[in-house]
Amino acid sequence: ILTTERIAITPPERFNDLLDARPQVLPPVSRTYLRQREKEAQRAFIHSLAPEQRPKTKKERKRFIRQYASGAVGYIRGQAGELASKWERELQGVISQHFGVVCFSEAKDEQLMWAHYAEEHRGFVIEFDTGNPSFQELGLLRQVEYLPSRPVYDPAKGAMGFWRQKTNCWAYEREWRIVRELCHCDQVKVNGSTIYLSPLSRSSINAIYFGVRASTETEQQV
Repeated sequence: ILTTERIAITPPERFNDLLDARPQVLPPVSRTYLRQREKEAQRAFIHSLAPEQRPKTKKERKRFIRQYASGAVGYIRGQAGELASKWERELQGVISQHFGVVCFSEAKDEQLMWAHYAEEHRGFVIEFDTGNPSFQELGLLRQVEYLPSRPVYDPAKGAMGFWRQKTNCWAYEREWRIVRELCHCDQVKVNGSTIYLSPLSRSSINAIYFGVRASTETEQQV
């Protein structure tokens, strides 16, 4: 941020909270939802056929669907629990292939934050002007919601913001976050790992606070 005016956008699977962006997934049992998904699957299947194999008329299409797609809703309902467990295991990884998060805190004087994220008070905190145009170009800043239990994802209702929901054991962080598509980030390799970076001007910095253990060298570099 200070030397190259870029900030890291981190995929959720790299966070120290193993459940971040990994909500509890409810089994997909809503008949309305499954009917809609069935129709999507039918359209995709028919579209995948060679032109000469596709039904030509509406009547042929209905007969074709009855022949090849009957019982799909019942089958999916029977597999709902297994599907939910599979999505729960894979959701964070799928998200992390496409999206990254940059996290901020309201608090500059929270002791646990200094211990966990500033190398045990040896680092420093950067205070940003969130109204600065360069900062706002990163994306929409959203406040994290802290819940008494693990966030829930209902496939029938959609995401409902689980990417910015955490259990209240993390409430001391007073976190805000921005989500950004990784395809819009620069990529660099560091120790074999890909780091995703976005531009952020130094003009967006209001202040810098040093940890009580920060070295003279760190202060001079800053």
